[in-house]
Parts: sequence; structure tokens; C-alpha cells
Amino acid sequence: MYTLNTMRYLIVLFFIASLMGCNKEDDSPTNPFDSVDYSDGVNSVDTLDPNGIVSIHRDIILPKCSTPGCHDGTFEPDFRTVMSSYSTLVYHPIIKNDPDTQFMFRVVPFDTTMSVLQKRLNWKTFANTNDRMPQDNIGTALPKEDLDRVSNWILNGAPDPDGNVAILPNQEPKITSLWIIEGASDVNTIWNNPINRLSSTENRVGSAWYGSSILDTAMWLFIIPGVEDDSTAIDDLVDMELRFSYDKDDFSNPLKTLTPLLTYNKDNWYFNFKLDNTFNTETVVYTKLYVNDGDHSDDTHYPRLDSHEGIKLNWSFIIIKGSQQ
Repeated sequence: MYTLNTMRYLIVLFFIASLMGCNKEDDSPTNPFDSVDYSDGVNSVDTLDPNGIVSIHRDIILPKCSTPGCHDGTFEPDFRTVMSSYSTLVYHPIIKNDPDTQFMFRVVPFDTTMSVLQKRLNWKTFANTNDRMPQDNIGTALPKEDLDRVSNWILNGAPDPDGNVAILPNQEPKITSLWIIEGASDVNTIWNNPINRLSSTENRVGSAWYGSSILDTAMWLFIIPGVEDDSTAIDDLVDMELRFSYDKDDFSNPLKTLTPLLTYNKDNWYFNFKLDNTFNTETVVYTKLYVNDGDHSDDTHYPRLDSHEGIKLNWSFIIIKGSQQ
């Protein structure tokens, strides 16, 4: 049994120990986020150049042009990010031109008059009515302050986010396709209403895209190549010719070589000729297009030696007597 004094002594000791435990020093780790400033930044200073592509994208392009179903990646220009905007604008070939076909690129550094972007933002009529961007049925015209910022960016060289001014690209011509159309009349008349598109899949061996086009003897043909160039106008391309060979890879001694004509609006080249005894019937004839933009020492040609075998057949034809009657 504890005496009364002993009980009092134990109670005092317990009380002192409790006080010491409450005053124990906190040794928990420091929270690194305690010093973060979570204010709303109302008083922060905007250091971005108002005439730079980064701030223009933030303030104008993204909220007013990259709307759902518009330039949100659905089609070009792609305005989802700063770099997608820059890469699909500066020195990027246009898709739609004005009636005078005076433009080549969406944005030309230092030149607002030759930049389609400048005209599309400012003019209500471009190729069609209601062609101003944003269109009236989608949004409202940009205020003068926004238009001036875009103009200043272009006039300053349309620099990228790092301040670098783009250099005019100069790649080789790009050869994309070959159409074969029956007809001896004016190509400008049959362009949109072809008599018989002989290079369609349905008119190929095996009804396959990689089959030879099936032609008949003594047919008049229009052969229309698809050619693009990043810095040279279509009518300024040089040394274009179409060669024919029985060998899919050797055109050094061609069966026939044709030189092209230019359409009246100067946006396409074409070859017009009549099939003759130069070509054997029931034999695959391969074609190869040669062209130069005047800036490269060697001609561009297509199909290339390393092109897929299906492409070489796609660019070929076979003459079968009575096939088109």
C-alpha cells in the first residue's frame, strides 16, 4: 500500500512528465510548398512582346481563331499551339488563292502585301464573299488593335518564339500524281468535265490503284501531272518532260519524250498527244516525269528508283485494242 505522501509524490511526477511531453520540439519535415506565392498575379507584369507570336497566339489566335470545329486542328492553319500556328503560317503554301492568284504563302516575313493572312483578316471578299476571318457566321472581325499587332509581327520579319526570322525554303519540286484523260479538245474545257478519266481505279488492270491504266489504240490523251514547289511558281518551272519506257527503272533511252503545255490560267502543265505505233499493244508502258525549279543542278524525277513497285505501275499504262469501245 502506498502512503498518502507517496501518492502525492507520484501525482506530481506524472504532472511534470505530461508538461514536458507537451513542450516536445516538433521535428517533422519542412513543407517545401509553404513558401509558394499562391496569389492571383493581378499585379504581375506581362513581359511578352505584344507584337510577338507568343503573345499574339495567347491573346488573339487561340481565343478567337482556334475555336471548336475551326482552326483547332480540324484543318489548316493549325492554331492549337504557338509552334503549330507558326509552322502552318510562315512560308507555308496556301490552299485557297484570290482570283488573281497573286499569293504563294500564308505569311511572308517583312511583307504584309504578299501575306494571305493579312488579307484574310482585313478583307471581307477574298476568293468568295464572306471570306474575312473570322467569318461573320462564326465570330466578329478583329479590332484594329489586334490587326495592328499581327501586321507588326509580319513587318518585323514574323520571327519565331525565339526571335529567329525564317529563311525562304527552297526544296525540290514535289511531284504528286498523274492523270490520264481521253480527249483532243481544249484541256481547259475538259479539266472539270473530263470525257473519260482513264487513270481512275475502275479503268486499271485488276481495278486496283497499283494497276496499269487501260488505253485503246489511236486515242487522243491529256496527261496531267500534279506538281508543286515551295518557292517557284508553277509557270516558272523548267525542263519538264515526260518519258516512256518498257523498263520501269531505265529511262535513259526512252520510247518517246514529250514536252508540256501550260493551261491558260498558268496553274497546271499538261501533255497532249495521240497514241501511235511507238507503243506495242498488250505491253506495260512506264512513265516518268522530269522537272526543275531552276534552283537545283539536277532535275527532280518521279517515280524514283526507290519508289514502291505499286507506284511505278500506277504511273504506267497498257494498250488493249477495243478496250474503250
